[in-house]
Amino acid sequence: MTKKLQSAKKKIHVMKTILKRKEQKIKYLKTLVERLRDQHAFRDKLQLTLEAFGEIPQELLKGFEKNATKKLSSKRCSERTKQFAATLHYYSPQVYDYVSTLFSLPSVSSLRSWLKVLCVNMLNGMSMKRGVSLDVPSGMLVGYIDLGQGLGPHESDEVPMATEALVLMTVGLASLWKIPIGYFLANGAPGQLLKSLFQDAIAAVEECGLHVKALVCDGLEANVSMTNLVGCRV
Repeated sequence: MTKKLQSAKKKIHVMKTILKRKEQKIKYLKTLVERLRDQHAFRDKLQLTLEAFGEIPQELLKGFEKNATKKLSSKRCSERTKQFAATLHYYSPQVYDYVSTLFSLPSVSSLRSWLKVLCVNMLNGMSMKRGVSLDVPSGMLVGYIDLGQGLGPHESDEVPMATEALVLMTVGLASLWKIPIGYFLANGAPGQLLKSLFQDAIAAVEECGLHVKALVCDGLEANVSMTNLVGCRV
């Protein structure tokens, strides 16, 4: 019984020591932003951005514990840790290198790999001259309002002619690429219709493994209405 009691006391002592070290690390990381600011390493905007992450010290420690016994290729980071690391490196690579000496942060190559899939969807309306022509290969009439369904000669009698082309394009946020993903012929598209087109575009892009982080368009009334319907923050 005495041996069991002594063993239990040792375990309690070890656990208390581990807990104390964790608390010290958390406290240290929480004050890191202030110390770097005092060293003039941070700009005010960076400080406010990083402080918004709140409980990121616990996230870093949890990730460190999970990855401690794993091979480099098997290590994983939470989405919150990825966001923190990307934000920190964006504002100051020097500060990122410094923090990496204190805590286990993703490598710069890992950051680049994650950022490659971040993109924005852009919408732009271009005026077009009224007119109708026959697309011979498809047998469709081109020039009427067309939201993707196409019109045969017998279907176009009651459909107005289009006055603008709505072009959708996906653009990389952190890498140099852009891809037109579709266009629609319209005549004053309302916000509800634009919302539907944008949602379909986002779904199609994310099915390819990309992550849409923002919608970009000009300040036309219909576009503003669409962003409100989608729930975007301007």
